[in-house]
Amino acid sequence: MVAQCRKKCESMQEKFTEKLEQLHTAYQKMAKRCQMMEQEIESLPKDKQELQENFSEKARQKRKLDEMYDQLRSEYESNKRSAIQPANNFFSRNDPDLFSNPAATMMDNRDPIRKAMKNDCFVIVTL
Repeated sequence: MVAQCRKKCESMQEKFTEKLEQLHTAYQKMAKRCQMMEQEIESLPKDKQELQENFSEKARQKRKLDEMYDQLRSEYESNKRSAIQPANNFFSRNDPDLFSNPAATMMDNRDPIRKAMKNDCFVIVTL
């Protein structure tokens, strides 16, 4: 009976030792995992700072490109508005043509100075 109890005790001790070793191995794995996570947590603020700096730089570059784009677009629009218009619209007049009246035409035919002035074209360009 004592031998049987010893055998049972030794068997239980082996099982206990085996379970203890399993727990110890699991504990070591968890300790390593915790250590790795702590290192990762320590590196997160540094990574965050780096990402914020990169974002700030990219945002600055985007603002600069937006400004350049707006400037080019306004220059383009300005050039487009000031482009040479078709010839019939370039020197358009708002006042009526003085020579379109038949009475004025008859008077112009009688006066040689007016007749000479009518036939000559003068264009004055101011910049």
